[in-house]
Amino acid sequence: MTLLVFGSARSSPGATTAALAVSSWIDDSVVVEADPDGGVLAVRYGLAREPGLVTLAASRSLGEEGLLGHAQTLPGGTPVVVAPESAERTTNIWRVSGSGLVAMLGSVSEHVVVIDGGRLGPTSPSLSLLPHASVVAVVARPEPDQLLAAADRIEAISALGARAALVLVGDRPYTAAEVTAQLGCDVLGVIADDRRGANALTDGGSTRSVRRSMLMRSARGLAEHVTVIAHPHVQPQAEVVRR
Repeated sequence: MTLLVFGSARSSPGATTAALAVSSWIDDSVVVEADPDGGVLAVRYGLAREPGLVTLAASRSLGEEGLLGHAQTLPGGTPVVVAPESAERTTNIWRVSGSGLVAMLGSVSEHVVVIDGGRLGPTSPSLSLLPHASVVAVVARPEPDQLLAAADRIEAISALGARAALVLVGDRPYTAAEVTAQLGCDVLGVIADDRRGANALTDGGSTRSVRRSMLMRSARGLAEHVTVIAHPHVQPQAEVVRR
């Protein structure tokens, strides 16, 4: 079982984009929206609300179809288990069915499960996933307010028994080496602060434009590093074949 969690300490640093970009480089990966503030992928890509997290929570077991039975496919080919866009509904799913969801996601052996966890605050109902994760990537821009908040969350997440580290979006005004030296936090990697590439990934850009973007090139290195840390037998793709 390989469970990779992407989240943040503050809103909108690019955790969803990082999760999608990294999963595009990992063979047999499935993205699961677990953000208690509500999902965005169904609306963004024009997908149906079901199947998704709702049907997964109601199923109580993965069944013969496995996790893919509750997934839809993004335009580039990545399977995704979408969450309702309503924060109230998504939060309620985790509060009522959280233990069952954790058990089912933790039992997946045929896929690398990439979780978009949203804000990993102290009251997030999806925190129960973190001790089961191979790696928890806290995404932040290298700016003082985001870095201090992220460092605080990494300390708290580590206290839960999870392996947590930073993923930076860009390297200005502080580089990864400077962040580690000042805060003592491990940095898994740096995702390029590439707004054009992010828009191409999330808004239906061409496969060619996505492949050649700075975002995707930087995500490849992060995918390789994260999968080696999580489980050495999981091999990242040599080339992008999805998206």
